[in-house]
Order: sequence, then structure tokens, then C-alpha cells
Amino acid sequence: MLDQRISEEITYLPNSELQKMRARYIDAYDEPPQANVACSNDQLAALKHVIDTGREPYADLAVWGPHGLRLLKKSSMSGLNIMRDGTFQQVEMFGPPDVEQWCANYDVLSTGCIMLGAVRRPNLASYRRWICKLAACYGPIVWHLLYQTDVRCRQELMQRVFQELLAAHTAAIMARTHTDFDPTSPWDAVWKRVLEMKDWWTDEFERPAGMIKNKVLELGSVLGGDVQISTNHQRAPAQHQLHQPPINNKGGGKGVRQNINKNKNKNNNNHRSDRKGEYKKGGSKGSNGDASNSTAASQLWCKICKATDHDHPQCPQFIPNYGSSKGRKGKGGKK
Repeated sequence: MLDQRISEEITYLPNSELQKMRARYIDAYDEPPQANVACSNDQLAALKHVIDTGREPYADLAVWGPHGLRLLKKSSMSGLNIMRDGTFQQVEMFGPPDVEQWCANYDVLSTGCIMLGAVRRPNLASYRRWICKLAACYGPIVWHLLYQTDVRCRQELMQRVFQELLAAHTAAIMARTHTDFDPTSPWDAVWKRVLEMKDWWTDEFERPAGMIKNKVLELGSVLGGDVQISTNHQRAPAQHQLHQPPINNKGGGKGVRQNINKNKNKNNNNHRSDRKGEYKKGGSKGSNGDASNSTAASQLWCKICKATDHDHPQCPQFIPNYGSSKGRKGKGGKK
């Protein structure tokens, strides 16, 4: 897959044509393409199709990358959503989440451009270094903006530059002056020209990226929504593992488990002692022996009088003058 926007029929390349393309790459690098940068036959055929029809050699790096056959299968499955009526709907796949993945995908595009003779190696390498330089200077916080700039450059700016160079070439021919532009193979000159347009890169990326870094602008305010990137989600640790003590590898975690059990037993013993004090006969005394300070003991229901104030005469905790200024003494509430 070359571009998510288009769906056209392409003609597969014969082996003789593929051998010529392979020879071009060997002339540029003195070796055949490695597996991580090689183009599949489908990718080469699609890229040649758009160039032959006069379009820029644009590849959507969301669906273009190393190991084209694997990526084609993955994108064809993950790019579909099942609807309520049982049909499938095509959904957009997002671009590379960082500059490292972008470089891996762009290297495959460079291989295709070299094998097709569309763009020479120096200009392809200069564009790669330029994107990596901007990513290193401004950091990953503005990578979404940088990828948006890269897409707009290869998709929109290059087509506009091509038309400008073609117009200048036509004017030079009519004026019978010299021109270096080759209309039959224009994209090498276009690739070189876009890197010389520093004002465009400043307006599209460098100025807004600097304002984002200085917290003058928000990233969302400069994103047009036409380009999306994927995100790498990491599973958060379980709640019971956040404060779990480290396991002793030598003892197989036995010592840690023993300490945890001791702490649990200690907490349980403290809890039992507190409840035992609440059930103590005669209630709990305050500083002056006042029964009004025994609120902790009166928070539980009595099994005999079924009340919290022990107001039944048969209750062993019954106090005739409960609430008086004098405190309780002894068993059974005797004064």
C-alpha cells in the first residue's frame, strides 16, 4: 500500500524491469538493498505507477515501511472496522510515533526512489538528515508537528515546486536560454529545491515549535487535523503491585512473605485488643471518671438490653444514674 487516499489498479513489474532497478541501487551503494530497507515488488509497482502518471513520489509512511508484504497484511486487517450490519469500513491508519520509526519507513522510500531513478541518493540523504536535525533540536514534544510538516512537504509543497520549476523551464525554452531542469525526471531537482526553502520550514515548523517549547502556544493549536500519529501505550502496573516490596531472589521471597504475615498478625492483635477494651465491663473511664467520656464503649449494641446506653435493669452494665456528674465504679455500675 502506497497511499490511503487512492485505490487504483497497478501493473506488476516484470523480472527484467526489477533487475534493472536492482542494478541502479547497486550502482549507488555498491551492494544490494538489505532486508530492512528493501522494497517489495508491490511497493515498487505502486511507486512507479504514481511517477509515471505525473504525480509526486509520495508514500504515506503510516502504511509504507520495511517488509512490505507483512505491512500490507497488517494494514489490511487493522484498517477495517466492522459495522452493525456486518460490513467493514475502512479507517485511517496513523503515522509513525517517533523519528526512529519515521527513519525506518523513509529509508524504504529512499530505496524505491533510487531503484526507479526518480531521486538521487545525495538529495534523499539530505532530506533525512534535515528531519533528524529538527527532531533532535526541538525534541519529541513537537514530533506530531514535525511529521505534519514532512507530510505537507512531500505531498503538497513538492507538487507546487514541480509546477514552478516546470513553468520556469518552459519560459527558458521559449527564451532559448539554458536550463538544467529535466521534465522527464523532475523529482531530484524538486527534492533539492524544497530543502532550500528555509522560510517555508520556518513558518510551518520552526517558529511554532519554538513557541510550543517556550509554552507560548499549545501543540493542538498548530495541528490541522489532516495528519495523525500513532501512540505507544504501555500497560500500567496493577494496583496491588504498586507498593509491593521487592522479592528476595536468594530466599525465593520467603523472608518477605514472613514479614508480611507478621505485620498482618500484629495488626489483627491490635484490633482485637481495641475491641476487648470496648467490651470491658464498667466502660472506659475518662480523666475524671466521668461516664460521659465513655463514648467508645457505647458505640456497640449490648446483647442483653439491645441498646447502646445499657438502660435495661437486668443488664449487668445498667447504671441507674447514667449521665450524672459522678462516674461509675466497680462491676455492675455500683457507686
